[in-house]
This record gives sequence, C-alpha cells and structure tokens, in this order.
Amino acid sequence: MDVTDPISDITKVDLQRNFQRIVSTVEKGGLVEVYSLSDDSGALKRTYRGCNPGDGASADQLTSNPKRIQERWDKAFNKPLKEIEDQMGAAAEGKQSPIMAGVQRIVIESFSDLRNENKPKTLIVASDMIEHTSSFSIYKNGVDYAAFEKSDAKERFRTPLDGIRFDVLAFDRESPLELARLPEFWLQWVRSNGGEWGVYKRLVGTK
Repeated sequence: MDVTDPISDITKVDLQRNFQRIVSTVEKGGLVEVYSLSDDSGALKRTYRGCNPGDGASADQLTSNPKRIQERWDKAFNKPLKEIEDQMGAAAEGKQSPIMAGVQRIVIESFSDLRNENKPKTLIVASDMIEHTSSFSIYKNGVDYAAFEKSDAKERFRTPLDGIRFDVLAFDRESPLELARLPEFWLQWVRSNGGEWGVYKRLVGTK
C-alpha cells in the first residue's frame, strides 16, 4: 500500500471494499502480508503477516471446536486486518514515490523465501502508480517506458518477478500527465522482469 500521498474519502472506501474482497478469497493456510510504502526508497513497514487459520464455518463439527476456531480466526486474522483497513488513506504528502524499490524489496525479502518456493504468489499494489525517484520520475519524464529504459532506474530496480502475478488497485490523480498510459507502462515493466500481468483496476474518485 502506497502511503506516500493522501487519497480522497471515496477512494478510501473503494480501497477498503477491495481489501475486504481480497482477504475473503485467501484460502485456509494462505499467507497474507501487508506492507506500507513510504517516501524513503526501499524502506517498507510490514504492518501484518499471518496465515488464514480458517474460520468456524470451515471447521469439522466432529473433530474440532468451531467456536474456538472462530475466535482464533477473529483474533489472529480478522481483527488485525480490519485495523489496517480503518487506517487506509491517511497519509501525508511525501517527497518521492519509490514504487519499484518497494516491489523489489518485497520480492527479495518475502517472495524469495525458500519456504514459499513453488507456491502461487500474487502481489497487489495499491498506489497512484506514479513512480517518482531521483533515478526516474514520471512527473519529469512522462509516462514514457523508452525513457525509463535509458535511465539508471532500469538496472537499479530490476526485480525477479518470475512466478508472481502482479495486480494493481490504482488511485486516480488530477494531473496534466497522460495517466491513461500508466497501465501499459507497468505492463511493460512487469513483463520485462518476468512477471505475470494481472488486473489493473482504477479505484473511484480523484485527489
């Protein structure tokens, strides 16, 4: 979750609803990690890490205690994620937006863990997707992938996305930039790094 800039109230509501939907689809035993991206390049704050233990509805009535399982699910999985949901969209404006550096760190530190090898992985980025660092800035260079390839950022943020599905929940910004070209820019970045391009969903509202 990109917290380098604030988002509108209606966008926050849409993000919360999408977050709820995503969490509800995590299978029993599936690992969920939530990270917050700041304007400090490559510095991430992991706000949650836990496996879905399954709720009472998935418990075997004969061999387990559905009530206890439901309580464990609520305490360890549901409530912490609800707290994250309530805090969404409360960022102050940042000096830069190092999205690629954040993705790189998550992939290297978490997805490359040998315990996660050969397991399906999905990375969902909630952001305005406007990369802005000293190495490459969409604000300065425009939504121009050719310019990105000529920049220092191409090698600096090279990331092994093999076996990873890449989804986006995009915040809309009021900007003179050709932001309609952002999906194509990120599709090229993901595929050039070996990743699987998933869904690019624009959330409602602008800021």
